[in-house]
Amino acid sequence: MLTVYKASAGSGKTFQLVAEYLKLLLKNPVSYRNILAVTFTNKATQEMKSRILEQLHLLAENENSAYVDLLKNATLLPEQTIRQRAKQVLKNILHDYNRFSVNTIDSFTQRIIKAFNREMGISPHFILELDNELILEEAVDRLMAKVDSDKQLRRWLVKFSEEKIRENKSQRIEADIKALGSELFKEKFQVFFPENELEKNPYNRENLDEFRKELEKIIHWYEGTIRKKAADGMEAIQKAGFSIDDFLYKMAGVAGYLKKLADGDL
Repeated sequence: MLTVYKASAGSGKTFQLVAEYLKLLLKNPVSYRNILAVTFTNKATQEMKSRILEQLHLLAENENSAYVDLLKNATLLPEQTIRQRAKQVLKNILHDYNRFSVNTIDSFTQRIIKAFNREMGISPHFILELDNELILEEAVDRLMAKVDSDKQLRRWLVKFSEEKIRENKSQRIEADIKALGSELFKEKFQVFFPENELEKNPYNRENLDEFRKELEKIIHWYEGTIRKKAADGMEAIQKAGFSIDDFLYKMAGVAGYLKKLADGDL
């Protein structure tokens, strides 16, 4: 049976999860070895571990615990029995602490991968890197190292640099490539470019130039539309006998922003 608890932030999810964990422990004093508890962050992991141990200690020492009545109703055990079992469970965990496992999703996934690395064709000495910035840095460095040997790549980067010069922008393209690469880690990229469809996607290395031309057309149309609508807005303001100075904040306000768009300052 699968039980799903839905709750918003600060509504007592940890309290309920700890209660469920304690119920399982009271049924079997060594069940902590087989319970999979997974959280999102290291902070939540430590909080849940501490809460479980704290409540076991309170129960074992006959002190007040917010879980007593809940556990009595759930297990149908008398309070004294609950406290005795809690004492035994606490002793078991403290003497077998490495089997008391509350993990983050990332660490749990890494454990699974390590357990089946051979079947997955992954080196047993692999390192799971979670720092996106570090990955991007290395990827861009590797890309730039291929410039001398990859004519197509060199042509793309030269063309990109020329465009930046025409736009009076910095010729350092590494930052732009990193900014573009960071899109790979965003959820919206996964939606538009699902991993299982990447091979079938028409936008690949072979027709990248066509893709860029298509994208430039879209950008040109979009910017032209914005300029036209902004110009129409400014014309309507002038026909009504108003000026930018008549609006709140003047050039720093809405009217000033509209004029910038009309002038092509996008």
